[in-house]
Amino acid sequence: MNEDGDTAYFVQIRGSNASPNNPRDTKVENMAEKEFVDYYEMLQASPNASLDTIERLFRYLAKQLHPDVAEGGDVQKFSTLIEGFEKLRDPAARAAYDAEYDRQKRAVVQLVENANCLDSDSVQRHKMLTLLYAKRRQDMRAPGIGDTTLEQLVGCPPEVMNFHLWFFKEKGWIQREESGMLSITAEGVDKIEATQQLASDSANRRLTTETKTS
Repeated sequence: MNEDGDTAYFVQIRGSNASPNNPRDTKVENMAEKEFVDYYEMLQASPNASLDTIERLFRYLAKQLHPDVAEGGDVQKFSTLIEGFEKLRDPAARAAYDAEYDRQKRAVVQLVENANCLDSDSVQRHKMLTLLYAKRRQDMRAPGIGDTTLEQLVGCPPEVMNFHLWFFKEKGWIQREESGMLSITAEGVDKIEATQQLASDSANRRLTTETKTS
């Protein structure tokens, strides 16, 4: 069988291994619809690979993965391999996929950057809770601060503010007043004061150590 015949053969026999009555096959199809799949990674190809290169890699991997051709074949991986090849060999489908591929890669980079913001997030949350603490202490009859005002005082974008507010609400440290304003709860006051006490104790221990060594 020549190379073109190999390609056609592997694409055509995909259907013979995917039955509509097979729950596993249905699960594979549903996962493909919900999750982004890196077909370039699966084909071990560069996003800039030519169609000839993609076809060559596809034939090589198909012979390894198809359960009717190779021992230890993998139905799920083979199905995904076919899906990727069918998408990448069509210019229009590949262009659309490449656009989503780039978007996914940017999202991963953003995720890594966000993961590196832990210290910044902790500082912002402490500042937010401290502001709400100060507002309640200043005026028990009107202890709330508006979302927009709090956002401006802390200096963080809306999506990050929403994350902080979610965290506080899950912890029970803030609440929404009838006016719609945000205010600190008794649990939130306990948190601020406990944090302040820890900082004070740490400073005292450091001062004691410095005094003994001087």
